[in-house]
Amino acid sequence: MSGEPDLSGAVDVLKNILGSDEGQQQLQGLISMLGGGGDKHSEELAEAEENAEMLQKMQKLMSVMKSAETEKEAAFLRALAPLLRPERQEKLNHAVKLLGMGRAIKVFKEIQ
Repeated sequence: MSGEPDLSGAVDVLKNILGSDEGQQQLQGLISMLGGGGDKHSEELAEAEENAEMLQKMQKLMSVMKSAETEKEAAFLRALAPLLRPERQEKLNHAVKLLGMGRAIKVFKEIQ
């Protein structure tokens, strides 16, 4: 997944802004300057907090899947690859991906 941008810094910044009273006040002031209504900007703020939380959960899932492909079990399977025929090597690569997906599902159940 090398083509995907790293959003960890953006998520942390957004989390810091939304996590402090001062950051929320600054954000509310910015929204009111842009013409947002009183109730409307509080709804938008709540939605932004939910989005930041969702981004953080997605980042955790992606990192679990990525790390599962580099752990001992995956390393062992990849070490076997040169000994296998090409069609079996493809199956081995799928097995490594399934290993990562299995761990991601486990984490997904925990973070819900």
